[in-house]
Amino acid sequence: ATSGTGTSELFDDYEEGSFTATLTTSGTDFSSVTYDAVVFGSYTKVGNVVHIQLLMQTDAVTKGSASGNVLIGGLPFAADGTAPLALATSKDWLANYPTRAYVADGATTISLLTNANNTADDENVVVADVKTLANDNTLRLSGTYRAS
Repeated sequence: ATSGTGTSELFDDYEEGSFTATLTTSGTDFSSVTYDAVVFGSYTKVGNVVHIQLLMQTDAVTKGSASGNVLIGGLPFAADGTAPLALATSKDWLANYPTRAYVADGATTISLLTNANNTADDENVVVADVKTLANDNTLRLSGTYRAS
């Protein structure tokens, strides 16, 4: 033991903060999204390890010409490698609600997957799965990934 004097033992990179989780897409974005007051995102970063928690819920979504896969944007750091995240709850989605989530290498967004129809493979959550009214598209999520 080096009593904390070795370079690899120094605790010199710790950060806590908040971020704003946003409902977005991989293609053309939604025309507008209004969020419920309960929305929050928090993170703790130690070295390059980032632990996040978020609650997102929408009060109005105007889809317009939105297209592509549904993503959650606003992560505080880009990912270094692909990391799975744990969904605690997802409810009040139109069709295929999110059942899994991950952060792709280099991304500051969370990709959402579904297996709501019990198919052989998970599928991406798409714009057609998003509800447009109050208290919809609820998502509670936590997880850990490495920042680049």
